[in-house]
Amino acid sequence: MKIEVTKENENKLLHRKDLEIVVRDISVTPSKKELVASIAANLGVSESAMVLGSIYQEYGKKEAVCTAKVYENEEWKKNVELKPKVKKVEGEAKEGEKK
Repeated sequence: MKIEVTKENENKLLHRKDLEIVVRDISVTPSKKELVASIAANLGVSESAMVLGSIYQEYGKKEAVCTAKVYENEEWKKNVELKPKVKKVEGEAKEGEKK
């Protein structure tokens, strides 16, 4: 899986970077957990300070386009993001660990 950041916008007010990322060389749409782990490793940031938005993959293509928000730290993420979204993302990560 190859990751390429196509757009990067620094949002100083919210202490985050808004990213648009193209993921290439995939056969199926990757899970959010897999994407967060690979993007965090590629960018050198903490997984807990990242929120993944949408993932779009067109039929038959071996690439997907996704959006992500990378905060300065986890505290900023909890202050800015909606609580149901944070719980959903954290819940998905916890379910993935149990399996």
